[in-house]
Amino acid sequence: MVKLDSKIEEGDKLIQLRGSYNHLSENNKLNLKATLVNTDVFVFQPFLRSLVSNIKGKINADLDIEGDILNPKISGSGKLDNASMVINYLKTPIVFPKKSM
Repeated sequence: MVKLDSKIEEGDKLIQLRGSYNHLSENNKLNLKATLVNTDVFVFQPFLRSLVSNIKGKINADLDIEGDILNPKISGSGKLDNASMVINYLKTPIVFPKKSM
Protein backbone atom coordinates (compact mmCIF):
# COMPACT_ATOMS: atom_id res chain seq x y z
CA MET A 1 0.00 0.00 0.00
CA VAL A 2 1.20 3.48 -0.86
CA LYS A 3 -0.04 6.37 1.25
CA LEU A 4 -0.22 9.75 -0.40
CA ASP A 5 -0.33 13.25 1.04
CA SER A 6 0.57 15.69 -1.71
CA LYS A 7 0.02 19.38 -2.25
CA ILE A 8 0.81 21.60 -5.22
CA GLU A 9 0.44 25.33 -4.67
CA GLU A 10 1.09 28.12 -7.12
CA GLY A 11 -0.12 31.55 -6.05
CA ASP A 12 -3.85 31.17 -5.33
CA LYS A 13 -4.06 27.75 -7.06
CA LEU A 14 -4.08 24.51 -5.06
CA ILE A 15 -4.27 20.82 -5.86
CA GLN A 16 -4.19 18.60 -2.78
CA LEU A 17 -4.37 14.81 -2.89
CA ARG A 18 -4.64 12.54 0.17
CA GLY A 19 -5.31 8.86 0.58
CA SER A 20 -3.88 5.56 -0.54
CA TYR A 21 -3.21 3.25 -3.48
CA ASN A 22 -3.35 -0.47 -2.68
CA HIS A 23 -2.09 -2.41 -5.70
CA LEU A 24 -2.92 -5.74 -4.00
CA SER A 25 -6.61 -4.94 -3.54
CA GLU A 26 -9.14 -6.61 -5.84
CA ASN A 27 -11.50 -3.63 -5.67
CA ASN A 28 -10.98 0.03 -4.88
CA LYS A 29 -7.23 0.13 -5.36
CA LEU A 30 -7.58 3.90 -5.25
CA ASN A 31 -8.91 5.60 -2.14
CA LEU A 32 -8.12 9.30 -2.59
CA LYS A 33 -9.59 12.66 -1.70
CA ALA A 34 -8.74 15.64 -3.89
CA THR A 35 -9.17 19.32 -3.12
CA LEU A 36 -8.95 21.79 -5.99
CA VAL A 37 -8.87 25.54 -5.38
CA ASN A 38 -8.86 27.95 -8.31
CA THR A 39 -7.40 25.17 -10.46
CA ASP A 40 -7.40 25.23 -14.26
CA VAL A 41 -10.07 22.81 -15.53
CA PHE A 42 -7.55 21.78 -18.17
CA VAL A 43 -6.26 19.20 -15.63
CA PHE A 44 -9.31 17.07 -16.59
CA GLN A 45 -8.42 17.04 -20.32
CA PRO A 46 -6.74 13.58 -20.21
CA PHE A 47 -9.91 12.03 -18.73
CA LEU A 48 -12.31 13.80 -21.10
CA ARG A 49 -10.28 13.84 -24.33
CA SER A 50 -12.72 11.66 -26.28
CA LEU A 51 -15.74 13.74 -25.20
CA VAL A 52 -14.65 17.39 -25.06
CA SER A 53 -11.82 19.65 -26.18
CA ASN A 54 -10.63 23.22 -25.77
CA ILE A 55 -11.29 23.13 -22.00
CA LYS A 56 -10.79 26.48 -20.26
CA GLY A 57 -11.67 28.11 -16.94
CA LYS A 58 -11.21 27.44 -13.23
CA ILE A 59 -12.67 24.95 -10.76
CA ASN A 60 -13.01 24.69 -6.97
CA ALA A 61 -13.91 21.14 -5.94
CA ASP A 62 -13.81 18.39 -3.33
CA LEU A 63 -13.56 15.01 -5.05
CA ASP A 64 -13.37 11.33 -4.09
CA ILE A 65 -11.32 9.11 -6.41
CA GLU A 66 -11.88 5.37 -6.07
CA GLY A 67 -11.62 2.19 -8.11
CA ASP A 68 -8.86 1.09 -10.42
CA ILE A 69 -6.06 3.35 -11.63
CA LEU A 70 -6.99 2.62 -15.28
CA ASN A 71 -10.70 3.22 -14.66
CA PRO A 72 -11.06 5.63 -11.73
CA LYS A 73 -14.46 6.59 -10.35
CA ILE A 74 -14.51 10.29 -9.56
CA SER A 75 -17.35 11.78 -7.52
CA GLY A 76 -17.88 14.92 -5.51
CA SER A 77 -18.94 18.50 -5.96
CA GLY A 78 -17.38 21.56 -7.45
CA LYS A 79 -17.90 25.03 -8.79
CA LEU A 80 -16.84 26.09 -12.27
CA ASP A 81 -15.78 29.68 -12.84
CA ASN A 82 -15.90 31.07 -16.39
CA ALA A 83 -15.38 27.61 -17.82
CA SER A 84 -15.92 26.57 -21.41
CA MET A 85 -15.37 23.55 -23.64
CA VAL A 86 -16.33 22.11 -27.02
CA ILE A 87 -18.45 18.95 -27.21
CA ASN A 88 -16.50 16.95 -29.80
CA TYR A 89 -19.38 14.96 -31.29
CA LEU A 90 -21.50 18.06 -31.90
CA LYS A 91 -18.63 20.55 -32.40
CA THR A 92 -20.65 22.76 -30.05
CA PRO A 93 -19.05 25.19 -27.60
CA ILE A 94 -20.54 25.32 -24.09
CA VAL A 95 -19.92 28.12 -21.56
CA PHE A 96 -20.37 27.85 -17.77
CA PRO A 97 -20.13 31.43 -16.39
CA LYS A 98 -20.32 30.47 -12.66
CA LYS A 99 -21.89 27.12 -12.01
CA SER A 100 -22.04 24.64 -9.13
CA MET A 101 -21.80 21.02 -10.18
